[in-house]
Amino acid sequence: KGLTNEESGAINFLFKAINKKGIIIVDSKNSRKINFSGIGIFKIGFDDESDLQVSDLNISENTNFKVSHNGDIVPFWFNKPLNQSQVKTILFVIAIGMNLGLNLVEISQKLKQ
Repeated sequence: KGLTNEESGAINFLFKAINKKGIIIVDSKNSRKINFSGIGIFKIGFDDESDLQVSDLNISENTNFKVSHNGDIVPFWFNKPLNQSQVKTILFVIAIGMNLGLNLVEISQKLKQ
C-alpha cells in the first residue's frame, strides 16, 4: 500500500523544515510519491531502488538475510524467527548506524550479539 496524496503532502511539508545537511531514511516502496529535491535521501527496502537492500531472506526457527549497499553484501543472522515488518525495522536501524559512521560488518556483528 502506498501513501495517500494527503500523507505525501504532509511528508513533503516536514521535509522542507529539515536542515539541508540532514538525511531522511525512507522505505523505498513508499517514496515514489514524495518530492525529495534538495534533501539527502537514503532508501531502504527489498527492491532494487533501495540504497540499503535486503535479499535472500530466510525465516524459519532463525532468521538470516543479506544486506547490500554500494556493492557490499553482508549477512545478518538472528536466533529467532522475524517477520518481514521486523526485518524492515532492522533495516532502519542499520541505516541509522551507517549514517552515524558504522559499516555493515560492524552493525552485523553488534546485532548478532
